[in-house]
Amino acid sequence: GLISEQLGYADSLYFSRLFKKIMGVFPRGCRKA
Repeated sequence: GLISEQLGYADSLYFSRLFKKIMGVFPRGCRKA
């Protein structure tokens, strides 16, 4: 469970940066999961 959580966390950071790069906005209100 710990490893999965860490991977999920890193995934979230990656997607956040990707979103920021593409849309120029930090995905806060867009994410509801």
